[in-house]
Amino acid sequence: MPVAFGNMGRKSKKDRPPAIIQAVLADNLLRLRDLKFGHLTTATARNKALAVQAGTALSQVQRILDQKLACGVDMLEQLAAVLEVSPCDLITPYFARSHVSESRSSAENPKNPSPSRITTS
Repeated sequence: MPVAFGNMGRKSKKDRPPAIIQAVLADNLLRLRDLKFGHLTTATARNKALAVQAGTALSQVQRILDQKLACGVDMLEQLAAVLEVSPCDLITPYFARSHVSESRSSAENPKNPSPSRITTS
């Protein structure tokens, strides 16, 4: 006789909203991707370039950007390496917004270092 348990009072992952950190990662990733691969005409082409350089599938990058996939630490490191920032920068709220505006306003140094890479003497 088969036994069915149902959902036992818990919401499935589909019913839960994405974690805040997924939204922060998606926002930063989107802005930094556009900064690095802005010469490519479509979002799909930019996603593909990011995926190829990070050594992953296009669908995985798209799902991270759509907040449908929470990436692991190893993928976070790979994406950060491609975008030339530290992994903690990708999950820092508003990091990419300040990074993009600084890069656009600084014509002599378009690649500003991330705050985590700045050393003081």
